[in-house]
Amino acid sequence: MMVGALQRMLDVMEPKCDWSWIRGITSDLKAIAKERRDKRPHMVSPEQLYDLGIRLMIQARASDNRTYPFPALQWRDGIMIAMLICCPVRIANLVSIEIGTHLFFDHDRYRLRFPEKETKTKEAYESELPAELTPWIDDYLKIHRTELLAKAKRPSFTSRLWIDRWGKPMGEASVRAQIEKRTLDAFGRRIWPHLFRTIAATGVVDHAPDQIEIAPDLLGHAALATTSKYYILSRGMQSHRAVQEALLLGRKEALRRTNNSSL
Repeated sequence: MMVGALQRMLDVMEPKCDWSWIRGITSDLKAIAKERRDKRPHMVSPEQLYDLGIRLMIQARASDNRTYPFPALQWRDGIMIAMLICCPVRIANLVSIEIGTHLFFDHDRYRLRFPEKETKTKEAYESELPAELTPWIDDYLKIHRTELLAKAKRPSFTSRLWIDRWGKPMGEASVRAQIEKRTLDAFGRRIWPHLFRTIAATGVVDHAPDQIEIAPDLLGHAALATTSKYYILSRGMQSHRAVQEALLLGRKEALRRTNNSSL
């Protein structure tokens, strides 16, 4: 990672120089690199993460604690978690989302779009969020984000999606901290933002093994080999709409079983 960061820094500092030699070194290092920490003890299903996001927003709506900033922050974190498991972008892209630049409303749902220059792989990324999330995103934009922005000491005209309790755009550290805190509270273990990508890819393979070729599009990879090497932890090697349909179907089935067992 450090050599890769050095390569990107040199590309910016001296774009006319030939840095192909360091790109080769970076590729070789990636090929022999081993995972630094075991992800498996931290894994949950995509449905569990999606449910957590929805549950946080339901709790914020139903809570007797209407004192700022509780409802606004809980709603923000809920929609952030639900969006991330549906469209598992890298944290740099998650943090940088701007309304109207990266987040668009299209017919009955929201879409995310990042141009080539804003992605790690230099490949354009475009995905859609499930229509089920539309009213939740609407309420965040119209109510809770507006409330957060109002807390800024000076009027803020930012189009950034994620706003902190002081009315400022959230940075990478604060986004990471909130996601880890919410997942630790819910599951007893931290799930960091990048792990959402592994969970999403593994979940897709489990639910739809015949659609493994969509995994690179889900994660914004150029090739399936990258997805397989770094993200798929499924035992059997089992595009966004297909992924989300599988996620929502699994969630509905789990809710049906829960309701039946309580009768």
